[in-house]
Amino acid sequence: MYRYHTTVTIQQRDLGLRLHSLNSWLPSRAVLDAVTEQKFCAQLAERTRRATTRAMALALVVLLVFVLMDVINGGQWFSCSNLLRYASMLCVIILLWIGNHQNVRFWYRNIYLGSLWMMGMVTALFVEIGLSGGKLYEGGPMVAVMMTAAIPALHLGHKLVIWTILALGLVLLNQISNVDTEWTLFYFAMTVLIMAFMQYQIDRLTRLQFRSNLLEKAKAETDQLTGVLNRHAFTRMTDKILHELHHDEGLALAIIDLDYFKRYNDYFGHLQGDLALVSVGQRLASLPAELVVRFGGEEFILVVRFTRVMPDWLATLHQTLRFEHHPHATSPFGHLTCSVGIAVLMTDRAHAQKITPKYLLEAADKALYQVKESGRNNTRILTI
Repeated sequence: MYRYHTTVTIQQRDLGLRLHSLNSWLPSRAVLDAVTEQKFCAQLAERTRRATTRAMALALVVLLVFVLMDVINGGQWFSCSNLLRYASMLCVIILLWIGNHQNVRFWYRNIYLGSLWMMGMVTALFVEIGLSGGKLYEGGPMVAVMMTAAIPALHLGHKLVIWTILALGLVLLNQISNVDTEWTLFYFAMTVLIMAFMQYQIDRLTRLQFRSNLLEKAKAETDQLTGVLNRHAFTRMTDKILHELHHDEGLALAIIDLDYFKRYNDYFGHLQGDLALVSVGQRLASLPAELVVRFGGEEFILVVRFTRVMPDWLATLHQTLRFEHHPHATSPFGHLTCSVGIAVLMTDRAHAQKITPKYLLEAADKALYQVKESGRNNTRILTI
């Protein structure tokens, strides 16, 4: 179950972001924590899916060109070298098919495995070329490095593993044959160094931008006084929760209105009133709710997601929100209290997706009106 509400200030919000983690020097580990890295990767996969597909298509064309060049120079269509190229091409075709027919999450999980397979075939190809021809040109491994560098969905850690496979193959070729691969390894190492530096900068800068966007979004959706969510965030997040409800789940939306709060402000002053609002926000944030929202003025909203049975504490929420340490001389109750109207949605998922946040809000507002008409400092529940 998700918890979207915030704590006191934007600086204290747990955004899952740690800029200077000491776990690893890789940007995929050092800039964001594990949870936020997953969110970043999901967004990256969605945004780079088309570009990665184009990179894979380009790799397919390059492999096909090498097959044609080999045949033109007297090679056989089904020579050992070309069979390895075909295996690499098959891998690319499978990845292209996955990219066009499967969901993004499935595709992203397999793009790395497919790249490992492809590099394994390419490495075997270079070893076979060296053993059969007695020579390996420097350009081949360099092209392989640049082709994998062009896959935007893979971060530096992925690519270093892929390039290590190729490096081990070149070292193996040097050990088991008379092929001189020293210059090949030198140019390969220089290419890897340049590509790795570029990828490091890209990985770091894109994650820093993602972090900045999250902070800006959180700031825009946070009430600066109480630290809970603001009205701007309410509709988007409530609508998202409604669409995520399972068939055995329900949703409760509670409107909390502080009783006689205008009198409180007039009597104690707005500074004391702000402190009272902060106390209310902190108390609400401690409850097991999906969303805690300051809707405006002295009105707060709780959105509670539950399975089968509504939590008992919701029925007596006004008692939970009594603030004896905030005396209220102009209230008949003697201290700060609240009135609560709750709309409860108990239905199947298909129907829940037709319910809007506005509809829930209007239902809860009707329940709140009934509480105010009956004397305030109570809770009223309306089942939809």
